[in-house]
Amino acid sequence: MFCPCSKSDFVAYFLRTLKVPFSRRRYFILSPPFMKNLKILDKKKKIIISMNVESVSDYWTVAQVFHDQDYDIEHLTRFPEVNDLANHPFRSAGQHLIVDLGANIGASARFLEQKWPNAQIWCFEPSVRNVELLKRNASKNMKVFQAAVGGRDGFCTIENPSAKPDGFRVIDEVDIYGSNSIEMLSMPSIMQRISSACCKPFILKVDIEGAECEVFKNASDWLEDWPVIMVELHDWMLPGSASSASVLKAFSDFGRDVIIVGSTLISLSNREF
Repeated sequence: MFCPCSKSDFVAYFLRTLKVPFSRRRYFILSPPFMKNLKILDKKKKIIISMNVESVSDYWTVAQVFHDQDYDIEHLTRFPEVNDLANHPFRSAGQHLIVDLGANIGASARFLEQKWPNAQIWCFEPSVRNVELLKRNASKNMKVFQAAVGGRDGFCTIENPSAKPDGFRVIDEVDIYGSNSIEMLSMPSIMQRISSACCKPFILKVDIEGAECEVFKNASDWLEDWPVIMVELHDWMLPGSASSASVLKAFSDFGRDVIIVGSTLISLSNREF
């Protein structure tokens, strides 16, 4: 029922609570950071969204998504175009697909589901611990895969198992399946699964702690299939690595619009779908 909470965590929650009556933000986390079942108020729909957490770190992951709204694109000039695409008659209900790479405990998937409730959502997450929570938080529209995403197909391991749950990174050094290994998928492999499922790519969300460097190196075969791509870059976490270079190059090569929303890079295709 309760998880450890520091004084600073509670103070931060309290200060946010004071701002609620004056805030135009759509979502507000009603539960304090020491609760394991969070209640999130959607002021627009007048509904309560429930999320299970196991630590204060999970709480702030949920807060980043719902309070900071790093994946909210409703304010963008091109949002009506994106929304019309999702509701196009050739993209029937349940057929358009959101893929969440680095889904963590499911906060970003649940947030995007509020915007597009008819979408299918595929969640990819390497951590066993996070996947267990992700499955508890998943809705009927969400499919959970315990897998990492990298530049090739194979296996990997968690490089930093003692890190906070929102900071797990994988190391691509395992070629043979073993007790500690995790399946690693390339984007071409994921695109094959999407094709087999007869789904139409809609939104690709990527938050994979620096592995985006490898994923986007050979993006020409799949990148333009996605009308919307949301990426959290990690140069701040990996100084001197230029881990964002391949992402920025891929967007530039295809002439996509790029907008910064909070800590997320939003890329919109300029081709017709």
